[in-house]
Amino acid sequence: MLNRRKFIQLGATAMLVLGTQPSAFAQTAKNKAGLRVIATTDIHGFLTDFDYYKDAPTEKFGFTRTASLIKQARAEVKNSVLVDNGDLIQGNPISDYQSTKGAKEGKPELRLWH
Repeated sequence: MLNRRKFIQLGATAMLVLGTQPSAFAQTAKNKAGLRVIATTDIHGFLTDFDYYKDAPTEKFGFTRTASLIKQARAEVKNSVLVDNGDLIQGNPISDYQSTKGAKEGKPELRLWH
């Protein structure tokens, strides 16, 4: 079984090798389709712009702020995909509690992705 580091290394190597090869399915310019990959990282369970450690609102982070940027990026390119690089559902007192005790209606942070 591959650990996470090996999996990422293998995937990056495959993308590098395959990305430099001419495609058998190369399309003409008029048939091109664009794809935008939107990536987030280190959300750490901060779904709102509130710092639980300082017990105060913040303008520095929060998925509610990120969501407007994601919406704008999706509007610019019809074909887009959103991925998260990790630490979405853990990293602050509220999300850590929810991940250990569970939520009544699933994971609210995962519903945000749609």
